Amino acid sequence: MAAAANLIETGGAKAVESPVATPVPPMSDKDIRSALGGKEVAPTRLGALNPPTRGPLRSFTEEANDPAAMRRVADVRKEDATRRTRSAERAEDEADDIAAYEAAQAPRIAEREAEAALQYARDAQRLGGGAWAGAVKGTDAPYEIEASGGDSAGALTEKWVENVAPRFKKAAGGLLQSLGDQAQSDSGVFMSDKVKEFGGWLATTGKEMGQAGADELQANAPDYGKLGENHPYRYLYDLSNSILDLGLATGASAITRNPTVGAQMLGIQVFGNQYDDSRRAGRSEGESLMDATFMAVAEQIGEAKVIGSFIKPGAGTIGSAIKQGAKSEGLQEMVTGVLQTGYQKGVLNPEMTWAEAGRAVIDSGILGAGAGSTIAAATLSLGVVANRKAVQPQALQPQPSRRERGLMRLPLPPAASPRKTMPAPLRTRTLVAAKTSSPRR
Repeated sequence: MAAAANLIETGGAKAVESPVATPVPPMSDKDIRSALGGKEVAPTRLGALNPPTRGPLRSFTEEANDPAAMRRVADVRKEDATRRTRSAERAEDEADDIAAYEAAQAPRIAEREAEAALQYARDAQRLGGGAWAGAVKGTDAPYEIEASGGDSAGALTEKWVENVAPRFKKAAGGLLQSLGDQAQSDSGVFMSDKVKEFGGWLATTGKEMGQAGADELQANAPDYGKLGENHPYRYLYDLSNSILDLGLATGASAITRNPTVGAQMLGIQVFGNQYDDSRRAGRSEGESLMDATFMAVAEQIGEAKVIGSFIKPGAGTIGSAIKQGAKSEGLQEMVTGVLQTGYQKGVLNPEMTWAEAGRAVIDSGILGAGAGSTIAAATLSLGVVANRKAVQPQALQPQPSRRERGLMRLPLPPAASPRKTMPAPLRTRTLVAAKTSSPRR
């Protein structure tokens, strides 16, 4: 074209035609058909027919009559189609991958949503309304849903309160059953028939009571989710039981002023629980008695000394009391744990691994330290309050004056009659010395 340097209209915008063709996007099918038909079209499409080349631009008619130009057009369109096909295949593959991933994660997502919904329903029912419960932390649930599932802190607290009575019921049932079994055993031949009949009633009653307590504990057992025994709430739950048992024993010892009473209370509770467990496990009366006796004796080793340190009056700070209580009760429980765990592995549960045995001993020490520090701090605090109440009335009494305090510091005069205050030999020596030392007139 002659007017190579003239201005041309380009889609509403003006551009300067250059002697060198510039690359533009591939032309559409309509433009290609128009070019192949030899029709003149807008000169803005010239660059599409002829990729960038050097030299002046040519018209559509010249390009359409050039077979090489047509082959270049076909190659360009073919490459463009291939590129679009590959792009479509990649998009399809990505869509398939996303669908497969979502399908694989759907059951897990549904499970988590179901657990969260169930937990929310429990907490909302306990708190009395889902709207207020959800606003506690500004989330969809009143508490942060643990990734492992299980009971929340509030649910575990309720279960602990509800399980206090079944725990003691189970221990009392085992104790009654042991007394009844011994009363009607062959070793009690010297007992009358009425005593043996009463022993049978005790054994039956104790068995039913222990079974009822065990069933209630099983039905209301804490749910620690997927973490199981590794859940932090498990330690808090067991620590609460230890504090309750040790606190009752310490209170009984403080009332009776005898630490042995508290140690015996703990031993009796352990005895009843173990006897009930052994009997329900199918062990005989003699074997159950041996199991319960060993566990009770192991529980009482050193316990009286620890409880005695709790109820012993003395000055000290809360920090020192916590440290001493954790140390004494923690060591005592670890010794007890070694004995009881060793008996379980050797007699009651030979399938227990050494790792499980070591874990049980360490847990005993941790729970003992926690319970001991708590009870020590509590008894010291109560003792300080009691001492303050006892001293307070004396502080309100009138104080002596300076003259009275000075008179109180003076030595007391000697006794008027030494005969009544001195022994006979000393009185005699005193009188003889007085006569010899008196001046002569």
